Formats: sequence, C-alpha cells, structure tokens
Amino acid sequence: MKRVILCFLCLMSCCMSDAQFVSKFKMNYDGTFTTQDGKRYDVVEVEGKNATDLFELVKKHIALAYRSPKDVESNVDDKIISIYGYAPNCTYFTAPGMKFPLTFNYTIKFQFKDEKIRIDAPNLYEMRGSAWETLQKTFRAKGIYNKDGVLSNKENKRVTVTLLEEYFNGIINDIINGNERANEDW
Repeated sequence: MKRVILCFLCLMSCCMSDAQFVSKFKMNYDGTFTTQDGKRYDVVEVEGKNATDLFELVKKHIALAYRSPKDVESNVDDKIISIYGYAPNCTYFTAPGMKFPLTFNYTIKFQFKDEKIRIDAPNLYEMRGSAWETLQKTFRAKGIYNKDGVLSNKENKRVTVTLLEEYFNGIINDIINGNERANEDW
C-alpha cells in the first residue's frame, strides 16, 4: 500500500510541475538545422503571457546566458530578438589519435506573439578549424555524411553532429526556460 501511495504522489508531482520546453533541432548534411518534421523553426506556446512579457523574459534569459548580451543581441520593437554568437570549440573531427576542434559563428532568431515564441533554427554562417570551404563539403570529406546525405553509423563520426546538436539545443533551452544555475539564491 505504501508503494502505491508513493507512486501516486510521484506521478502527481510530475503532472503538476511546470512543463519545460525542450529544443530538438537536428543537423542536416548541409549544415542546416531543422525540427524532426523538417521545419526551419519551432514554436513554444506559453499560456497567459502576451508578446511583450515573452520578449522581456527571453531578453532576461539572454542576459543571464551571455557574458556581454549587448554584443550578441539585437532586437526590433518587442517583436524580434536576433543573437549573433560565437561557439568556440563546440565540436570536433577525429582522426586516428587526434581531435580537430571546430569553432562557429551563428545566429538564432526569436519572434514573439501573444502566448507564442517562434524560434528559428540555428544558422551556422562561418566555420573555423577546417581547410574546406563549406560545412557540407567538410562533413562529406570527413565521412560524417555520405554523398546521399545519410549520417554515418560510426560513433566517432556521429559525435561531431551530436555535439553540435547538444550545444545549440542547450543554448535555446537556456534562453527559453532560463538557466537554473544562474538563478541560485544570493
């Protein structure tokens, strides 16, 4: 009987807790990100909040997520926030016994309506750390994707993409949900 009550209480606490948005953008062979169903954006619905409230909330979370928010953020009249960021050594390529770190410049855009935030997929627009011109050519040359755009089955090849997805989804989650580490009691 105690187990039944404990299970019931755990279930109730899970149901009553605030739902957190979880970004699930995935990387494609050409270096673009999309949702699982192929869209270049995702929408977060937040009941009871108008566009201005959502704008201010995201702006606050950006201020907590970046060292110098004014250097990475631009906005348009409580409707759009664009982030121009720098992701140093956020992933790597491997070769026997070696790792080659990759660094990117990126943009992420947030748009606001009453009870909704639209998140445009991260856009990588400059890559450092490789001799190749484009991410698509680099990923194919390194065997991460084949010529048909299919991700390799080899774990040491997949890790490059996995790290990129985790990095950018983590940034988006921190901005939408807030970074819990930044809100510690003080």
